[in-house]
Amino acid sequence: MGNPILTIGIPTYNRPESIKKSVRALLPQLNDQVVLRVWDNCSDTPVADLFTEEEKQKFKIVRNRTNIGGDANICGVVYHADTKWVWTLGDDDGPLPNAIKTILDSIEKYPDALFFKYNSYIEKDLHSFKDLTELCKRHWIFGNFLYISSGVFNRDKLLDDIQYYYINLSSMVGQTIYILKHLERKDEDSYFFKSKIVRHSTGGLHNDEDDVSEGVSWNALTFIKRSSIIFDVFHDKRKSLDSTLFAGIAQQYLGSLAGQSLGLDQTWQGLRLTISQIGFVNLIKYNFNSLIKLIGKQLLITCLPDSVYQRIKIKMKNSINKKLLEKETERERGTTDATRTSIVFG
Repeated sequence: MGNPILTIGIPTYNRPESIKKSVRALLPQLNDQVVLRVWDNCSDTPVADLFTEEEKQKFKIVRNRTNIGGDANICGVVYHADTKWVWTLGDDDGPLPNAIKTILDSIEKYPDALFFKYNSYIEKDLHSFKDLTELCKRHWIFGNFLYISSGVFNRDKLLDDIQYYYINLSSMVGQTIYILKHLERKDEDSYFFKSKIVRHSTGGLHNDEDDVSEGVSWNALTFIKRSSIIFDVFHDKRKSLDSTLFAGIAQQYLGSLAGQSLGLDQTWQGLRLTISQIGFVNLIKYNFNSLIKLIGKQLLITCLPDSVYQRIKIKMKNSINKKLLEKETERERGTTDATRTSIVFG
């Protein structure tokens, strides 16, 4: 092997079919510039048992002696890599056939960048903490930033700040925090691209501008409870972040609550937690539309018979999915900025 510059690290646990598909999609793309490592978080069926000896010659499998938790396994991908660049790929996110070439082309063009974000709805060059937090006031951009599989990061630049990832393990936003902490002390160039490297757009956060959680494996209330530590981490910048990053996170919370059928008690609990972090005045000021849609949905669920609500929900989703497909087609043709459609129904 030559002098690799990119590590592809896939953290995995108990997803044998997904990891087989992802690895086998990447093997034909590997070259001397790229190494592939799978971090098996002590799966019931060892990942090493899923591949032929010939396949295992082309990549490395690291098996943890015990399950150390999802976030710790993900963080370990970055910490233990020994290349300048790291792509942490979710085991079920489906790398595209041209993914590695797309990444290497970006590295060649922007060798001193801090990170690249693909599968984005916008093309944007960023140069500072302020640029990124301003962009993240749009929660669908924050969702893309949060989504690990769409990002490639300059490990050489970020390693000194990885302590913030470890400090905030199990927050579900540890990677987001340590990148922001780096940018807080040093301006760097970063890039959002529409080019795709995975089949999913934002890890299940891509269906709609307000309904963001259908089909994801995590619980919205759990996400709010765990990720809200980010408000404390950047509390000293609250004055500038209330209208930018924090507004985007609050909209993410409201959209997550609207997108999952949690029941009235959990939904209102999530709303109370959101208000406690962003403040009621700021929620009204920056997230009024999303708040009204969440309340409207809960009223419909409460007042209508379930059979009637489900019929309305199906009709609305079919209509919106058709519109989203049309927008996606237009976006790929470069004829639209993919301004996204808002809906109430999850």
